[in-house]
Amino acid sequence: MKTLTLLDIRDYFDGIRTALDLVPNFVFSSDEQGLRETIALFGDSYMFVDYGDLTSSLEQQELLLRDSFEMAVTLAHPFGVNSVTNETIMQKNSELFSKMNQLRGRMYKDQRCIPWLKYLSFPNSVSPFTAPDISRSIGFSLIFRTEGYDLFGVR
Repeated sequence: MKTLTLLDIRDYFDGIRTALDLVPNFVFSSDEQGLRETIALFGDSYMFVDYGDLTSSLEQQELLLRDSFEMAVTLAHPFGVNSVTNETIMQKNSELFSKMNQLRGRMYKDQRCIPWLKYLSFPNSVSPFTAPDISRSIGFSLIFRTEGYDLFGVR
């Protein structure tokens, strides 16, 4: 398997976002302050890809390096300081949930041809996302783990 890089992950999700016409804006970062500042500039929905918690262990008499990498992909809408009705929020949530299911379906399909997605582990989960401190954003996050042998080419 080709060594996995953060650019591979970024390019994959940005490409899917565009191909499926999920949302107009994209953020790939683990910097919370930068995220807040960037999303404050958006007037429409966004995809945010967060990553972290790389763990490695040695297996089979320390010959194999097993890696695990956590990620979250969020589809959300920033409501900002605008006053909106519960109905408007529910409509946007329903739309984002449908788009999240499109994303999940595409990821499952792509497992056959994208090397690092082959190692997507189950279970994964979709959780409501509410971030009053990030432009009052509301949406959904897909949280998953990728597990495999030497994903990042250390050995």
